[in-house]
Parts: sequence; C-alpha cells; structure tokens
Amino acid sequence: MVQRKFALPAKVENDANAAGLAEALFGAAVGYRDIFYVTVSTGIGTGIIINKRIYHGKNGVAGEGGHVSIDIRSPYRCGCGTLGCIEALAAGPAMVRRARVRLEQEHGVPSLLRELTKGHLSQITPRMIEEAAQKRDPIAKGIIDETGFYLGAWLAGMITLLDPEAIVIGGGVARIGKPLFDKIRKTIPQYTINRRFAAKIPLLPAKLQKNVGVFGAASVFLPTEEES
Repeated sequence: MVQRKFALPAKVENDANAAGLAEALFGAAVGYRDIFYVTVSTGIGTGIIINKRIYHGKNGVAGEGGHVSIDIRSPYRCGCGTLGCIEALAAGPAMVRRARVRLEQEHGVPSLLRELTKGHLSQITPRMIEEAAQKRDPIAKGIIDETGFYLGAWLAGMITLLDPEAIVIGGGVARIGKPLFDKIRKTIPQYTINRRFAAKIPLLPAKLQKNVGVFGAASVFLPTEEES
C-alpha cells in the first residue's frame, strides 16, 4: 500500500534484523561478515547476519533469539507465552522485577534504590539500578551480575549454534557497560562446547546507538555485493 501510494520502493523488516545489518555495515562490526546482534532493552531482540546479509530462514521469522528459553522451570512467563525466555529473565523489566522482589524480601537491607524511589519500589528503572551499582550498592550490583550471567549463558548457546565472527550488543541495558560485559565474557566459556573459540569472539558494544533505526532502514535498501 505504501509503495502504491508514494510510487517508491517499500520494505518491511524486523527492527533488530535491520539494526544488526546496520552495525555490520556502518557500526561496531565493520570488517566482520558473520555477526550475531543483540539489543537488550524493554525486550531482547536479535539479528543473524551471515555474509553481511540478514538470515531470514524459510518463513522469514528466523533470528528471534530473545525467545529462546534457558530455564523451562522458571516461574516467569515471557510475553510470547514461553517460560524462561532470556527476554523474561534479562531484559530491563526483568532486572526491575528482581530488584523489587529482593528489596521486598530483604526489607532490612539498606539500598540506594530505596532512596532513589523514595520508598516506592514500583518506580525502579534499569537506569536507577545502573546508577546505584556505580555507587557500589550491593543489591544493584547483584542484579547486574545476575543479568550478565543470564546473558552469558544464553550467548554461549548462540555461539555453539552459530559460531559468529563477532557479537554486537546494544540497547538501553547494554549501556551499563563494563560490569555487564565483564560478567558476560566470564560466563560464556562455561556454557559452550566451543570454549577455545568462544573466548576469542569479540563482544562489541553497539556503535550507532539512537541512530540505529535510521541506519537500519537505509541498510535494507542497499544492494548486496552480489547485486552491486
């Protein structure tokens, strides 16, 4: 309909797929051909880029790595309906949920998060957790450590499956930076069959940040090397 209305080419693409292609062509993964892209925010989106092209699978729905379950006994059900998806365990809302539960259970333990929310724990945000962790708040640091562990165990499985040249991680949660990335790096080799190779795979912070949507949309219209 858009194409008919404006007499211009139009495409529909998953946002994480497009972002992954953009990071491969213009961002953190320039120079790599095969990458696994992850965005960790309110959800977890992923894109599989093979030979600088999006891998769509038979039905066009490949690359939904955020909905791979890593704990089928988890009490937490993902929005997709599956128990224990990495999105339900490590995305921003999951971090907030764990922080709130811990503060409620350990109500006698002092935490900067109580001060930042003025006692209204329902107002906790991932940014508050990041801020508190930077000031050495033990509960906030523990939440980031757990999140890094979950992401590391999950990414280890993705490495076993895909053996990518590089992994690019973006999204709001990823901006936590070094503490999160360090825990992911430490965890990955423990949960993949390809330990020797996994330890050498670059784990790259996304570069395009807020502009990734614009670059991603443009990227899906660029010709492949075979077409150019």
